[in-house]
Amino acid sequence: MSNTSQMFAIYEFVNVEKKYRHVIIPTGEYFALGEMSNRYYTFQSKANDQVALNIAVKNTQDYDALLEFIFVYDGGDVRNCRMIGRLSSFLKKKRHSTSSNLTIVNLYDVKSPSFLIGNDLSKVSVFSKYKAILTSRNQQTTGELFDASDQGAAYTWICSDCQNFYWTVLKFHKSTTTIPKAYIELRSLSPTHNTPALLNYSVSSNLNQYFPQLIPSRMFTMINHYSGIAVTLDTSTSKPMTQRWLRPYDGRKGTIFSPSVWDPKTSPYFSFQFEDHNLKFMFGVNVKDVRIAAPGESLTIKTGPNNNFSYKEL
Repeated sequence: MSNTSQMFAIYEFVNVEKKYRHVIIPTGEYFALGEMSNRYYTFQSKANDQVALNIAVKNTQDYDALLEFIFVYDGGDVRNCRMIGRLSSFLKKKRHSTSSNLTIVNLYDVKSPSFLIGNDLSKVSVFSKYKAILTSRNQQTTGELFDASDQGAAYTWICSDCQNFYWTVLKFHKSTTTIPKAYIELRSLSPTHNTPALLNYSVSSNLNQYFPQLIPSRMFTMINHYSGIAVTLDTSTSKPMTQRWLRPYDGRKGTIFSPSVWDPKTSPYFSFQFEDHNLKFMFGVNVKDVRIAAPGESLTIKTGPNNNFSYKEL
């Protein structure tokens, strides 16, 4: 630049507190970055923990360049807390808040296709790796996942507009799996919720008999230990997909859940009818846990033809 060069800049003052509505969401939850018009978000840790952020993108999505135009503030009061920088840099450097609040502001109102999930730092730092995966209704998502540690690599799967996942494929790759130690566990919601494992899988000759497995939730976390695996999850609402889940066959195994087991905010109601009109089966049902929360609620298990059910009510 010579001493004859000239430059000018235009700036605009934006009163964030007046222009935008402040939305506070707890850690363990997520929101769509493309739906921030007239709003800014603060992740707040109820456990008074530091806040870690992860972007959730579809496996077909390239790098989201729009993250450059979204800003991160270290705290819950944008007037007094420090702006850390752009969301893209914050995520790349794997930074976290210094307090229990972290605020996201979309000053340019860019329509990013990504979602953002916030977690308590102490809950995700225990894993060797943590990632969030985004999908939507009527999509099939495949992935190759690997981890060689005891801590495990954790993946939170999020469906932006549905309440069901069908897990259709789980394959252990022998070359990257420590067979005596390898196992996969599924927990409800996100790591921040600190829920116990609801499903566990290990290397087995009859592993295919457990699939498809219905996961009645908008979000869950898969943890991979000592293994390289291939997975496929389907969010189809089609009749053929539902029929695959409901079709019995010799040796078929699986677990039936109330949706409220995976997410306490959902209704506990469910009704499934497993049948094949051309074959007869002997069904074995192991009821591991029943919690009746309100008068009039019950669990009824019926077996036999439609016109001659035998049933057990709990």
